[in-house]
Amino acid sequence: MKKLFVFSLIFSLSFITLNAQEKKIAIIEPEGEVENYLKNIFWDELFFTLKKSSEYLVIEKDVLKKMLDENNFKNEILISDSQISELGKKMGIDLILATNLTKYGKNNFNFTGRLVNVHTQNIEKQTYEQTQKGMSDFEKMMQRFARAFQYGEIRGFADERQEKEEQERLERQVQEKALREAEERALEEQQALIEAEERELAKKEAKEKAQRESEELARAEQQALIEAEERKLAKKEAQERAQREAEEKAIAEQKTKEVKQSKCSSLFSNGKRTHDDANDVSNYKAAMDIFQEGLDLGCDVKEFTYWYNICKTKIDFLTATLDISSETLVVEASNSKNSITVNTNYNAWDIEPMPHTASAWLFGHKTDAQTLTVTCNENSSLQDRTGTITIKAGNKTEQLTVTQKGKKYLFPEVLKLIYSNLNSNSTVFPKSSIKHKGEKTSTGQRNGFGVQLWPDGNLFFGKIINGECTNGMFIDGEITVSLKRYVNKFQVGNFSGLQLNGEAKCYDENGILSYQGEFLNDTPYRSSYWTDNRYPSLKFEIFEINNGYYMGETKDGIRHGKGVYILKTGDMWYGDWLNGTKYYGIEIRMDGTTNVGSDFTE
Repeated sequence: MKKLFVFSLIFSLSFITLNAQEKKIAIIEPEGEVENYLKNIFWDELFFTLKKSSEYLVIEKDVLKKMLDENNFKNEILISDSQISELGKKMGIDLILATNLTKYGKNNFNFTGRLVNVHTQNIEKQTYEQTQKGMSDFEKMMQRFARAFQYGEIRGFADERQEKEEQERLERQVQEKALREAEERALEEQQALIEAEERELAKKEAKEKAQRESEELARAEQQALIEAEERKLAKKEAQERAQREAEEKAIAEQKTKEVKQSKCSSLFSNGKRTHDDANDVSNYKAAMDIFQEGLDLGCDVKEFTYWYNICKTKIDFLTATLDISSETLVVEASNSKNSITVNTNYNAWDIEPMPHTASAWLFGHKTDAQTLTVTCNENSSLQDRTGTITIKAGNKTEQLTVTQKGKKYLFPEVLKLIYSNLNSNSTVFPKSSIKHKGEKTSTGQRNGFGVQLWPDGNLFFGKIINGECTNGMFIDGEITVSLKRYVNKFQVGNFSGLQLNGEAKCYDENGILSYQGEFLNDTPYRSSYWTDNRYPSLKFEIFEINNGYYMGETKDGIRHGKGVYILKTGDMWYGDWLNGTKYYGIEIRMDGTTNVGSDFTE
C-alpha cells in the first residue's frame, strides 16, 4: 500500500449542509520532493477542476485542516488507505484524493494519484501524467491530470493486467535498447581497429619524413658553416678598410678644424672689438655682421648667437620709434577700464613703475603688441585724482596722464532726493519758510532728531532743541561756505543755532578734513587747528551703496561718524554710524512719518 505524508489540517464540517446527490471529496496535500509553491499550484488546480463537477462537493483546505486537528491527526503522519478510510468516516467524507508530484530527469515532472472510496477502501480511479518539456508543458499536463478525476476515461493502471502488460512492454524496451547498444559497441570496436591501423601507417610515414628532413637539415647546416666563414672573412676585410678610411678622414678633419678654429677666433676678436668700440647704429651693425659670418661658418653657436643678439638689441633700442594715440585720458569715478594704441617698432616696449601715490588706484597693462589697457579702482572721494603712466620703447618715452573723476557729481543727485523728501508732507514754518521733518513737542515745536531745509538750499540733520540746531551735520546746498583760508562745504559737530560752538569738524568741497577742534561763536577756539589733510582716513564722502546713497563721515572708506543714507525712493535715515553699522538716529519717510532708532532696511 502506498504511503503519504499529511500536511493539511481540516476544519469541522458540521455547519455545511450537503446535497444528497453530491459526494463529499477531500484533496490531501501532494507528496513528493518538489518546491512548496509547485505543490500549492498542483492542489489549487485539482480543487478548482473538481469543484466544477456536479458529482463532487470539494472540501475547502481550511475546513479540512480544522477537521484533522479535531481528530488529533498531526502534520507528517504516515497513514495507509485503511487509515484514510477510517479518517474519512469520522469526518463524514465519501472520497479522498491522494496525489504525488515528483521530478525525473533534469527538469521534468511525474503526476500520480488515486481516488479512495472511504466506505469500501477501494481505489475508484487512479492515473498519471508526465511532462516532456520541463516547465513549458507543466500546466498542460497538470490540467489533463486534474480532468481525469473530473469525469471520462482514466489514463493509467486500471487493473493488474494493465500493470503486467506495461511491465512487459518496458522489459522489451530494455532488451531492445541493450541489443542496440551491443551492436553500437561492435561497430565502435571495428572503427577503433581501422583507426589504429591508420595511426600506425601515419607514424611510419612521419618517421620517414623526419629522417628526410634531418638529412636536409644537416646539408643546410654544412652550407651555413661555409657561408659563415665567407662572411667572417669579408667582414674582417671591410673592417680593415673602414679603419684605414677613418684614420685618413680624422687627419683631414683635424686639419679642417684647426683652420676653422683659427678663423672663428679671429672673427670673434674682431666682432667683440667692433662692439666694444661702437657708439652708433652703424658700428653695432658692423659687429653684428661679423658675428653672423661666424655663425655661417659654423663657429660656436651659443657664443656667437649671444653677441649677435646683443648687437641687434642695441640697434633696436637706438632705432626705436614710439607714438601713442592719446596723451590724456579722463575716466569715471566707478571702476573703469580704457585703452590706448601704442605705435612702435620696438616689440619689448613696456611701462615704467608708477609712484606709490598712483599705483594704489591706477594700473597699466600691455595687453597685446599695440594696446595699453588702463584700469582704475573706484574713486570714493569727492575730488578728482590724477596719475601718470610712462611708456618706454627703446630709448624713447611717452607719458599718459590719467584723470579720474571724483564723486562730486553725485552731490546734486543726492540733494535732489533729499529736497524731494522735504518737499513732500513736511511741516513748513511760515516766518522762516523752513521745512522740517522729525520729532516735535505736543505744540508743534521742533524738538529732538530731525532734518530741516532752508529756502537757500542749506540742510541740517541732527538734534534740534526748541527750534535751535544743537548737534548734527550742516550741508551747504549752494556752492561754497568760506571759513578762514579753507572752503568748507560740510560741518559736523555742536551748534548754537547756525553757529559752531563746541567740538566740531569741517570738510571742504572735496570731502577732505580741513579743520578739527573747538569753536566759540563760529570761531576756532583753544586747541582747534587746521589739519592740512593730516588724517587721510577721515573724510566726508558721497557714494552709492546697496539700493541708495550715503552722504556723511567715513573712516578708511567705511561709514563712521554722522551721516545720512537715502534710498532712491526718497526715504532716508540719519544718525550715528559705527564701523559701517547704524548706531542711533531717525528714519524719515516720504509720507512724513518718522521713527527714532536704528531699524531701517537699506
